[in-house]
Amino acid sequence: MSERFFSLVLLKSAQDLSAAVIAERIQGLVAPIGASVSVLQEAEGDIPAILEVGGVKISLIAKAGPVPTGTLEGAAQSSIAWPGAKEAVAVHTAHAILGCLDLPNDHEQALHFAIMTTFAAAAVLDEASGIGVYWSTGQMMIAPDGWRQAAQTILAKNLPVEDWVLLYWQKSADGKIGAVTEGARAFFGMEIEFSPAPLQPADIAGKLFGVVRYLLVNGAVLKDGDTLGQSETETIRVRFKDRGAQYEGRVLELSAEGNPPQPAPLPGLGGTPYAAPPSPKSKRPIFGKRGRS
Repeated sequence: MSERFFSLVLLKSAQDLSAAVIAERIQGLVAPIGASVSVLQEAEGDIPAILEVGGVKISLIAKAGPVPTGTLEGAAQSSIAWPGAKEAVAVHTAHAILGCLDLPNDHEQALHFAIMTTFAAAAVLDEASGIGVYWSTGQMMIAPDGWRQAAQTILAKNLPVEDWVLLYWQKSADGKIGAVTEGARAFFGMEIEFSPAPLQPADIAGKLFGVVRYLLVNGAVLKDGDTLGQSETETIRVRFKDRGAQYEGRVLELSAEGNPPQPAPLPGLGGTPYAAPPSPKSKRPIFGKRGRS
């Protein structure tokens, strides 16, 4: 993995953010899962504060000015789920930067690092009355309530992939809809692309986010040529490609294939003519590997 997770919390006015106070906020948030929280270094001058959350080192920098022009505008413009993103970008005058200091070695560490960075950003959001959050690897803006809900989703033993991974859409010449993720490569080293198909956007989004969750929990269990979500009318084929149609890099490509009519099972034999989707050999906890101490 070659990307570090970091988040920007937008503020209406500049604030001094004490690492000790933020650590206390984080501790209250993560108490249900028993994650450890400590202050390794308070901020001094240009030196950032450093917190350790669940074994993950996270830097905290409070900036008196707005985020530099060009960082947030595209994310705010493409923010469908949060129409107020552009206004938040326009009115913020200060921000806080939270960055995971370590690079993950695999998807389990990446998941754990993302979770702890999410908790840290949620704590700063509440302590400083933030007006929005930017998640860097997904290049997306999230409303304050949306980010709080992301943290609660994790505590409920689920994964807020919709708040970590963005979808970019495309329409083919024959009117079919396709999409590609932005941010999945921070977890898997590749993006996930759904080839244009005669499906509704909500169906495609559900399939893409479902695959992200599946891979985060189960690991690299998919192989080239595997199929997912088989039904009487549809099979989703998996292909690994060095370059995607929408993303200029390595992708896991999903394509919808129509299934031809199949014969019914022979009388007395039961079963189904359709193969079951692959099932993992084992389940891994969603919190993944811990960071280096």
